[in-house]
Amino acid sequence: MKTDFENHQVIKLTPEAWPVLRGEVPLQLRFDSKRKHKRERAAVKSSDEVSMTPGHALLWEALRNCRLSLAQDAGVPAYVICHDRTLREVMQFRPRTHSQMRNLHGMGERKVSLYADAFIKVIADHEFSSLGNTSDGGQPSI
Repeated sequence: MKTDFENHQVIKLTPEAWPVLRGEVPLQLRFDSKRKHKRERAAVKSSDEVSMTPGHALLWEALRNCRLSLAQDAGVPAYVICHDRTLREVMQFRPRTHSQMRNLHGMGERKVSLYADAFIKVIADHEFSSLGNTSDGGQPSI
């Protein structure tokens, strides 16, 4: 086979192709390794995530709810506010200042000025509640 570049890059058969087509000469093909489907790639990606303790899961949900609320207020999808990777970094580093937020993936000046205070408040509230503070006569607040 050869490619006819002058005729819209059509593949044309050469005289050497006829014995292969008649089955007189075996055809050898190279098989590439099977590419993973999109879902399988996503599963591999999610397995790279840090395993979560119950406390981490509560903070994760609080951060996701905060992001969703900010997105609804702005009329945009949640990923526009920040990606999951950014939320994982917020969980890992627990920034307390705008300067610390700027060091996270996807948090530039504009996003920090618009959203950092909300995320910092979620972190502070989570850390306050995880200290076991009580608000109703000895029962931990949930």
